[in-house]
Amino acid sequence: MICISQKTSIYEGYTSIEGVPGKVFNFLLSKGVPAAGAAAVLGNIQEESNFDPTAVNSSGCAGLCQWKDSRLTGLKNWAKSK
Repeated sequence: MICISQKTSIYEGYTSIEGVPGKVFNFLLSKGVPAAGAAAVLGNIQEESNFDPTAVNSSGCAGLCQWKDSRLTGLKNWAKSK
């Protein structure tokens, strides 16, 4: 479980949260998303995939945010281009 509280040190848009959650949180803050909004996104990702980028559910949804069909294809194509 990821907890964002007053004890989390946020400085200049970055946090001490480690791993995938920290990377997502820092990215969102760097794009101007408020900390509360970034925390909400982390909660959604935790529920969808528990921060496992390789997660695939029984419906074929995959990745952190459990995308499928054309959205998943678009994500994979974009990632390959990087």
